[in-house]
Amino acid sequence: MSKSKGNGIDPVDIIEQYGTDAMRYVLCDMQTGSQDIRLPVTAVCPSCDHHNDLSEAKTGKSVFIRICGKCKAEFDILGTIPDLPRGRLISERFDTGRAFCTKLWNSVRFALMNLDVPEPVAAKPVVREALALEDRWILDGLNETVKAVHAGLADYNRARPWARRATSSGARSATGTWSW
Repeated sequence: MSKSKGNGIDPVDIIEQYGTDAMRYVLCDMQTGSQDIRLPVTAVCPSCDHHNDLSEAKTGKSVFIRICGKCKAEFDILGTIPDLPRGRLISERFDTGRAFCTKLWNSVRFALMNLDVPEPVAAKPVVREALALEDRWILDGLNETVKAVHAGLADYNRARPWARRATSSGARSATGTWSW
C-alpha cells in the first residue's frame, strides 16, 4: 500500500466496515516482523456500492480517481477532489477478524445472559476441586492462555504472532468452538 499511489487504506474506513477490534486482531495476525504484507484493497463505489478491485480498476484523470466497473461512475479514493464523491477503500482480509470478534462477543454474551447472578458480587477464592469438571476445564484453558501470553511477552519475537494464536486458541477452548 502506498499513499502516493492512492491505494492506502484509511483506518476509519476499516473501523466503520469491520469494527475496531477486528482491525486490531487482523493487524496483530498479519504482522511478520520484517516482511512486507500483501493486503488486497477494494474500492467501494459511492454510487452503486460495487466493490472494485483496486489493482484492476481503471483510473480517471488522476491516480486518485477511479471508474466503477459496474456503473462507470467516477469517484475519488483519497477524498481530496471536491467535485467527486469519495469511495471507501477496504480489504476483505478483515472479515476473519470480524468473524472472530463476533463469535467471542456472542459466546460471552450467551454466558452472561445465562448466569444466575442478580448483581455483581465480590470475587471469592475458588477451591479447584470443588468446581465441576467443565469449570475446571475452562479454567485450565484460561491458565494455559495466560502462560502462553506471558511467555510470549518475556521472549518477544515479532516474527511469531504468539498473542493472536494464544488468545484465539484460548477463546476457542473456553467456548467449546473449535471451528473458528
